[in-house]
Amino acid sequence: MVVGAATIELYLPEAQSLKDKRGAVRRVVARTRTAFGVSVAEVDHQDFPQSATIGVAVVTSNHRLAESILGKVLDFIEDTHLAQVTRAETEILHL
Repeated sequence: MVVGAATIELYLPEAQSLKDKRGAVRRVVARTRTAFGVSVAEVDHQDFPQSATIGVAVVTSNHRLAESILGKVLDFIEDTHLAQVTRAETEILHL
């Protein structure tokens, strides 16, 4: 079993309040979950209106597939134009 995990920091320039931010993050999370069937959640920076950190996890049978899915997720989030990716880290675990 292979577990791929990514931590993605986002900048939300359009968000003027926490309410604006929550709406944008909710859309990013829902669209990503629907498109890829991965686990996604906001994991940090909940109290900053223009910053968010989301975590993404995927379980697969091989290393390449996990890397591919996480790469596509990152591209997808950037292509939504709801947020700008400022930093991303991935880790692949073999269990």
